[in-house]
Amino acid sequence: MHFVDAVLGAKVVPTSQEGAGGWWTECLTSPVGTLPLPDLQRSAPWQQAQSLARAMAATQAEAVFLAPQVLASPLNIAVNLYGEEFLVALALEPEAAQRDLRVITDTIQTLTHWFLQAIPPLRYQPVCVGGRCQPRGFGQICGCTTQLLSAGQYRAFIAPLDCETLSCYPRGGGMIHLCGSHGQHIPAWREMPAVRAIQLNDRAADELELYYRGLREDQVIYVNPTSYMTVERIMAITRGHRVVIVSD
Repeated sequence: MHFVDAVLGAKVVPTSQEGAGGWWTECLTSPVGTLPLPDLQRSAPWQQAQSLARAMAATQAEAVFLAPQVLASPLNIAVNLYGEEFLVALALEPEAAQRDLRVITDTIQTLTHWFLQAIPPLRYQPVCVGGRCQPRGFGQICGCTTQLLSAGQYRAFIAPLDCETLSCYPRGGGMIHLCGSHGQHIPAWREMPAVRAIQLNDRAADELELYYRGLREDQVIYVNPTSYMTVERIMAITRGHRVVIVSD
C-alpha cells in the first residue's frame, strides 16, 4: 500500500506496534502543490521492484499468478504523502491539490504500463490473488480514502483520475476496493465505464444492499462477509446474481 509513496520520495517505515507487520508513511514536510515527478532511474524502490518483476516473469511455473506491488490510487497516495493537509488543500487550494494529483496519477500510470509489459498477460494479477482475482486484463485501484470526500469532491477531482488509472489495463477497467463508508459515491461509480467491479469488506460490506441496488447490472460486487452481512444475508439481497462471495 505504500510502495508508490516511497517511489515519490516519502520515507516508509515499519509500524511500531509489535506483531502488526505493517508499514507507515512519514508525511512530507513540503507544501501541497510542490510534489516533483520522481526520477525513476534513480529510485531504489523502483529499481528493486523491476528486478523482482523480471525474476518472477522468468519463472517456468505457468499456472502461477504474478502480482506486483500495490499501486493504490491517486487519492490514497496523496493522503499517504500529506495526511489531512491534502484534504484541507483540496478544499482551500484546489489548484495545488490537482497539480500533485496529476503527478501521482502520471507516476501510477507509468509504473502500471511497465508492469503490463514486463509480466506475461495471462499470469498478471494486479492485487490480492486470493480474494480479488479477476479475469485477465482487468486492473484494481484502492478507494479506501474516498470515504473522506463528499460526492461533489470525488466527482470533480478524483473520479476522472480513477478512470484514467483503471483505463490503463488491456480491457479498459477493473475493480475498486472499498472498506469504509463510501455510499455517497455510488452514483459516480455507476456512471464510470471503467469501474467494472466493486470489492467490499468490513464497514463497506455491511452496506452491500446500497451497492447492489445502486450500481449497474454489469458491475460485479465482491463481498467479504461480516458478522452483520452474513452469507445468508448476501444471498437474500442478491439471489447470487453478479456477486462473488470471498472467503479469506
